[in-house]
Amino acid sequence: MASTGGPVFPAPLPGRVASTGPVFPVLMPGAGTDVASTPVFPAPLPGRAVSTGPVPPVPLPGGARSPEAVWPALLPGRSPSTGPVFPPLVPGKVHRWGGAALVLVRRADLDRVASRSPLLTPAEREVLDGLPARRRAEWVAGRVLAKELVAGVTGERAGGVEILPRADGSPRLSVPGLRISLSHTAAHVAAAVAPGPVGVDVCETSSAPAVLRAADHVLHPGERRLAGTDPERLAAAWALKEAAVKAVRRGLAGEAPRRVRILGLAPPLLDGGHRALVRTAGTAVVALVLAPPTAGTR
Repeated sequence: MASTGGPVFPAPLPGRVASTGPVFPVLMPGAGTDVASTPVFPAPLPGRAVSTGPVPPVPLPGGARSPEAVWPALLPGRSPSTGPVFPPLVPGKVHRWGGAALVLVRRADLDRVASRSPLLTPAEREVLDGLPARRRAEWVAGRVLAKELVAGVTGERAGGVEILPRADGSPRLSVPGLRISLSHTAAHVAAAVAPGPVGVDVCETSSAPAVLRAADHVLHPGERRLAGTDPERLAAAWALKEAAVKAVRRGLAGEAPRRVRILGLAPPLLDGGHRALVRTAGTAVVALVLAPPTAGTR
């Protein structure tokens, strides 16, 4: 730049602001490339505050008076959404995941079918006759659902599929190459089949208080923190534990539930090579667990 006899930026006149505007033109927001003739935020006059009054409050959504009314405190482990923690499962529809097939139905819908069903084999009817009266309806409902699921997956005739208990109480499927798992509550029945060790469990959200009472036996401290006090998460934690021990043909008694650790709930993550899925259907939370191929072979 060529040298001149005076300063590049002359001093302002006494009592005069150095500039009546910015040195460089300012683009108005949203105005494309048009150049504004005045700054968006002009410099304050000497000795004058930027604002001559209080900043007006920003209106909150829905007319709320405080941010807490808009964004309430979160429950432990709960997302800000008021919706369910886990994705929904449509009752009566077969859900395929990880090589397994899963179905859950309402007991009221299935009991009507099961009461008329000719699907039980003579050996199954013998087992049924030996059960307490209070258990017979749920036992039949679970077998009917499982047989229909196996028939849909394999093409076998449902009446030709047999499900009998092993010595440890776990169900044995007559179809080679498939494992099966069953679960039922007062309101729902679930069945799952897979080529390898599989466990399914249904837990109603209304059972959350019972889960809390049994938590010290079934859940590690870290798992209790994951579940918090939210009924859906508590039901999911219980269902995951029970599905996991079913997959390896163990029970909830003893140390079996603590041998599989829940590392995450939403989405579910288990240790030991177990894969897990959690879905909801109305008041029910259903968990599906696939164990490593060598598990559940005793």
